[in-house]
Amino acid sequence: MKGLDIYKAKVGAYRANHTEEETKKHVEDVLRAEWQDAVYGIAKNYQESVATVAGDAAAVKKYYMTQKGREKELKDKTKADIMKEIWAELAKLTDKPVPPLDDEILAELAQEPAIIEGQFNHNWGTADKLYKSEAVSPFGEKYLLGIFETMEESEKAFAEWNEEYEKAREQLKVERDQWGKQEQARVDADPDREAFTASIFAEDDED
Repeated sequence: MKGLDIYKAKVGAYRANHTEEETKKHVEDVLRAEWQDAVYGIAKNYQESVATVAGDAAAVKKYYMTQKGREKELKDKTKADIMKEIWAELAKLTDKPVPPLDDEILAELAQEPAIIEGQFNHNWGTADKLYKSEAVSPFGEKYLLGIFETMEESEKAFAEWNEEYEKAREQLKVERDQWGKQEQARVDADPDREAFTASIFAEDDED
């Protein structure tokens, strides 16, 4: 622990030029207070960081939750329609006049639907907790099977993947055995095989 090492170093440095009684008093009056302040500061910074991250996460979730239950409303709209609605609301929140939207930008946005499959109401933006299903092969290769809202879905994805993996491995074994038999049959059927083998043994005898 780095902080504790620094604390011990300060005690040692003070002890080198003072008596044990003076060192004890310095530790109680000065160093202990410094240590307590440091620990308190670390704890405070940690709690503030946690609160900041939690607040940011809550804000993102609140944004994505606005999509809930709006499928029918947005089904036939484009991103241009959404942009116009945002621009209209923006005018209500500022004292300054809002500049008009660019026609070219609106024309481009009009080509894109408001609801994009796979992005709209995505659980990455709305769920409190998600579960990653991951498989690791005997060779150390990792496969991300998906991100799910429940542990049951995550376990089911792994079970299905593992079942297919075992089937594929058995099929590979069958194909390997068949290939071995075919190669052995080819070697056995070679008319020069016996003569080639005999020549090898003859060379060994000569040596």
